[in-house]
Amino acid sequence: MAHQEPKGPDVYQENFEPTSYLDYYKMNQDPIGDEVLHFLLKHYNATFKPGGLEGKLLINIGSGPTIYQFLSACESFQEIIATDYTDKNLQELEKWLKKMPGVFDWSPVVKYVCELEGNRLPAPPPQACRHALRHLRTLLRPGGHLSGSFKTTFFMVGDKRFRLCP
Repeated sequence: MAHQEPKGPDVYQENFEPTSYLDYYKMNQDPIGDEVLHFLLKHYNATFKPGGLEGKLLINIGSGPTIYQFLSACESFQEIIATDYTDKNLQELEKWLKKMPGVFDWSPVVKYVCELEGNRLPAPPPQACRHALRHLRTLLRPGGHLSGSFKTTFFMVGDKRFRLCP
């Protein structure tokens, strides 16, 4: 028996199941699915890298129940708006935002994006470092001391090098 394609104006509203769709985004379940997802995440990482696409507002039309497309854009946009036609997809996104029980676990995808972005972390500009140090001074009580490695220029996490304030 052949499967019939649902028809009608509200086919997505009535028939689309976000939880079934999200199965495609479970990492380490299917090598081909992982390869596609890695390709997409690398594309977004390159698109939203420092000096890349940035702005005040990013609007995604037809987000579905997914967030992977926003992960690399978080640092490049002040506000991100996700839209979708179906109530179920928007409810799934809201469940994720509110950390509700039974929500899809995006942590393996987030971890992968963090690893991609770890290779492109910018150093803070000198004026930002000076501002931060001046602010720290205001938090000290009279006679208090500030301790740290003030001559250090970088630190290592595994095999990755992270610059400190220049």
